[in-house]
Amino acid sequence: MKPFTLDAVLDYRKRTEEEIQMEMVSIQKSKDALVLEKKNEEKELARLIDEMGAAKCRDIVVSDLILYEACIRRKKRDVIDIGKKIGEVDARIRRQEKKLVKARQDRRALEIVRDNRENEEKQRRKQVEDRFLDEVGVLRFGGGKQ
Repeated sequence: MKPFTLDAVLDYRKRTEEEIQMEMVSIQKSKDALVLEKKNEEKELARLIDEMGAAKCRDIVVSDLILYEACIRRKKRDVIDIGKKIGEVDARIRRQEKKLVKARQDRRALEIVRDNRENEEKQRRKQVEDRFLDEVGVLRFGGGKQ
């Protein structure tokens, strides 16, 4: 009877590890997009603040000044919201990293078990072969009778 091999289980663990890695890449891409969006929002905020400062120097209408301030408050809120989203994505990345480490440890443990079983099976086969050869030798040469 052929002993149970762990190849199917190892293949499953490798696929699981690869799926976790692909998900991490996807999450990292979404984080990169959020960071870029935040950077653009900050640039827009800086532009609005500069425009408002320049407008104050040229005698701006109060209603326009109020609009500038409202836009600036909205942009600040947007930047803060994006920062919170980036924090949430960072938390997801950390969770995925932990899952990936666990998956790698599980796969590695199974590889060690598989290697140990293969070595044990090789030793067992060698013992069987050695016993067989000893028996053949004994039968061939008369079992030590003189």
